[in-house]
Amino acid sequence: MDSQYEYHDDTVYSVVPGGDDYGNAPEPEPHSVSVVQGGQGVQDDRPDTSVKACKNVRVVFLHDLSGSMECNIHMMVTGTNEFIQDLKARYAQPCDYKAEFLLITFAGERISVVGEWRNVNEIEPYTRANFPCNGSTPLWDACDVALEKVTAECQGIVTAIYTFTDGDDNNSKLATRNTIRTKVAALDAALHTMLFIGSDPMSAAENAEHIGLDRVHSLNHDTYSTPYALRACTNTIARCVTGETQTPEFNESDIIMSEGRSSH
Repeated sequence: MDSQYEYHDDTVYSVVPGGDDYGNAPEPEPHSVSVVQGGQGVQDDRPDTSVKACKNVRVVFLHDLSGSMECNIHMMVTGTNEFIQDLKARYAQPCDYKAEFLLITFAGERISVVGEWRNVNEIEPYTRANFPCNGSTPLWDACDVALEKVTAECQGIVTAIYTFTDGDDNNSKLATRNTIRTKVAALDAALHTMLFIGSDPMSAAENAEHIGLDRVHSLNHDTYSTPYALRACTNTIARCVTGETQTPEFNESDIIMSEGRSSH
């Protein structure tokens, strides 16, 4: 890893799923439950978790915690937990395979690698306390950390990087869109996938294109449809680990759903 970066080995809190730090149930928030056209809710699109995993996998969640993410963070916590819960179901014992998860967060001057690779079956639910939002957006520096981590530590392993942001880079000191594009192109395409999920459609589409990610590797949704974008991410990893696909890409249904539209 590049020694110019600062890393923080943060503690992941173990708390009651879906509650606050004291175990209280959260108050409902706008957009935490949404309905697409045609009356089909996001809950109806959950993958069938009875289909078990047939390969090892590693997943990186790269979370933007800049100040502007504050209004979205409840949905991000819920979606992250749901993603991990889906993997837990597919890798529940007895199972010959394992899934490992790594959380990286970024905001201001901080790019935090939260611990090391962890077996998904050992991860406690994340809460709002794990995602303090403040500061600017060192997006490309954070992407560089994730890409270096995968290149150095995930040889021969199917690995996906999911990058979540609501805007454009405004604080990277070392990496640029061009340097990230070069590193994305150098990934082992048969095993390693980077996906870009941006809730600002204009900058998200431009950024994804400039770092070499086509439409099946990026979502350009509005904030209101964030729950659908997170569900689309869960769908991609479900297809991958059950052998339907080799690596996790978005399909047309994922893209339509992420925009809060119905494919029916």
